[in-house]
Amino acid sequence: MALDHAYAAGEVSNGTQKPVAIDQPKVNEIFGTAINARPTLPSHFRLYFVTGGDHAHARGEHLYQEVFADIKNRPPSTR
Repeated sequence: MALDHAYAAGEVSNGTQKPVAIDQPKVNEIFGTAINARPTLPSHFRLYFVTGGDHAHARGEHLYQEVFADIKNRPPSTR
């Protein structure tokens, strides 16, 4: 049995595999705790600096606000 599409599920009973119908509410019911425990995915930013210095290049200066907004919106680490 191939689980090759969204919400594909199956069960094994007495050594026999059979497909099982499952939908988003059922997935949330079964796996909701695990889904909610996933870490926030990382964000990626490319910052530009003036050559030979530590000052932001004008071309990337606006990105700093995005970086700080991203940090502010992340939940605190529980480690």
